[in-house]
Order: sequence, then structure tokens, then C-alpha cells
Amino acid sequence: MKDVAIIGIGYYGFAPTTNEVSFREGSFIAASRAYSECNVDPRKDVDSFIACEEDYNEGIAISNEFSVDQLGAVLKPVSTVTSESLIALASGYLQIKSGLCDIVVVESHSKASNISSYEKILELSLDPIYERFLNVHPYYLASLEARYYMEKRGLRYEDLALVIKKNKENGLNNPRGSYSSKVDIEAISKSNKIFDPLSIHDIAPLTDAFLVVVLASREKAEELSKRPIWIEGIYWCTESVWYTLRSLDSLKALEKAAERLYEKTGINPKQIDFAEIDDRFSYRELMHLEALKISNKYELVKDLRQGRFNINGDLPINPSGGYLSTGVPLDAGGLAKVYEAVLQLRNEAGKNQLKDAKRALIMSWRGITTSTYGVCILSNSG
Repeated sequence: MKDVAIIGIGYYGFAPTTNEVSFREGSFIAASRAYSECNVDPRKDVDSFIACEEDYNEGIAISNEFSVDQLGAVLKPVSTVTSESLIALASGYLQIKSGLCDIVVVESHSKASNISSYEKILELSLDPIYERFLNVHPYYLASLEARYYMEKRGLRYEDLALVIKKNKENGLNNPRGSYSSKVDIEAISKSNKIFDPLSIHDIAPLTDAFLVVVLASREKAEELSKRPIWIEGIYWCTESVWYTLRSLDSLKALEKAAERLYEKTGINPKQIDFAEIDDRFSYRELMHLEALKISNKYELVKDLRQGRFNINGDLPINPSGGYLSTGVPLDAGGLAKVYEAVLQLRNEAGKNQLKDAKRALIMSWRGITTSTYGVCILSNSG
């Protein structure tokens, strides 16, 4: 089984709107930047291309098929993944790991500014018989989950404000942090609730972003790159599609994915230097930390209040600022998290650079009406 590395990664966007480019042009720019990092010619060197988009978000049937031309996929095998982009990365990883390919390109993007009502799209993912007839805003479901989780764990709203402050201020030093800002805990705590207990500060906005990742086998990585980042393991899991059948204070699918990842890699959470995880809702960062075994339900509140997850803490969480600073790039979020982790592991994260960052945990999620989770461990030593 071949080792797999990231040898090139490029992006464009991370802005509320990108009216200056179409989604094809944005993906082309991201691909060009990724190829330039590793001197890969897509027409000659790449064995397979993977595109990851959701038709509902694009407004085009089989939208993935419209993304590969600008990657240089001429007369080459193409795979399309309608899921979160970390699952698309896993598909590329497996193509190389199995020996089928030596170089694979993975693409995903968000043109969220083209969507007139993202919440209506989320509603379509609710079960049409048992859930959709309730006619509630999807973020109302998040508010129910948040309230239940806070009650079970003894969390105050000020604790959610600590997550917001951490991530918003981490993003001030990130050029992709379009929504970063200085934050006052008291002002956030007193802000009006739109879905109690959630205020506008607790919900990450959407963003336009285009990302392309070049994967390679060890042989090719050592030939083409001086700074490969190795994928030590990747796993994903999905539980019931019915929101009403899922637990409101635990994430079984994420727990299973993390358990299998640690088991397969032989790595435990204590060996992780930092993590980039989904924080599209402030309370969800805490739920995800618990499911990933980074903290437990008895220590979580103490860890948060003592600053363990701050950028200068024992285990920095979202040193990039997370979605609360960069925005949510729809299903390209997994690759966005990978991009931020790669910069840290290459020692290229600028003012947010962590000291001696050697291993990162990445975690992605498709959103409140879904239960698909992806987890991945990256390392700068192979």
C-alpha cells in the first residue's frame, strides 16, 4: 500500500462575493496555483481527477462534470463526489493508496454568493415525510441541539462567546479571514438571539472559495516536492439521515470515524499538535472536540475556560480562525481546513504560525441537516 502526500495546494477567493470570476475561472486559478507548487503538468502527469460539488448549491445538474475541464482533465479518468470535500480527498487518497494512480487532483468550490436562499436548500435535505412538514428554519434545529447540549454539559452562553472570541481574533492574522474581528465577550453575551440561544455571532456566514489539492504517491512526492505533507490516515462516517433519530448531545458518526482513524493510524489525540475543525456554529466546535476525544464531557468546560484551545494553549483549535472568521465554503470546507493545516505544517502560516507544529487533525461536517463527518491526520514527516 503506497504512502500518500499532498504536494500542491491552491486556492482563490474566501470572500463574501467573487463577482469578478465564474466558478470555472475561480477553479482554474486555484488549480494553476496548486500545479505551480509542484511543477505538475495536468495533461501529462495526472492520472485521475476528482470534483466535489452539490448540484443544489450549483443550480446545475451533475455539476461536478462542469468543474474538471479547467483542471486540465483532457481524456483522463474523472470521479465526481457529491459530499463533503474531505470525503473527496479520501477518494483520491484511496486511488493512490491502492496503487491505481500515482498523482490525483481533487477540486471543490463554493460560489455561495450565487445562491438566493441557502436555508431553503438545507430544508430539502430534511426527510419529506417526517421532518420537512414541520416547516421550521434549519437553524432552529441547531438552536434545539445547542440548548440541549449546553444543559447537559453545564455550559453558559459566555462559554460560546469564548469560542467566538478565540476564532474571530485568530482570523485577524489570516488573509482569508474575511469575517474576523476584535470581540468583546460582554457585548456578544448581550446580543439579541435569532435562534435562542444562538445570536448572529454564533453562526458562521457563507463564503466563496475555490480549492485544488494535488496528491501523490511517495515515489512521485519525493521526486516533485521538497515539502510534502503526508496523509497519515483518513476516515469518514454517516449515521441516520433522520434528524429526529440522532442524539442531541452526542455525535455517534463522528465518534466512530475518530475511533477508527486513531485505531488505523496508531495515533491518539495526545499526539496531535493542533486541529482545524468545523465551527459553523459556536457550540458545535465543543461538540466536535468531545466526539474527537480531544476533551471529554467532564473536562470540556474547564479546558475551554482555562484557554487550552487558544492559539497559545496546549492544543490550539482553529488557529486559522475557523469558519467563524473565514466563512463556510459549502462542501469545499474540508479542503479549506486542509489548506490551513498544510500552511501550518509547512511553517507558512505567517503571524498565526505555531511553534513546532508537526501533526494536525482535520475534521469536516456537511451541516445541521446532515450527519456526514470526515476526519484526517496530516504530518510534515513521512
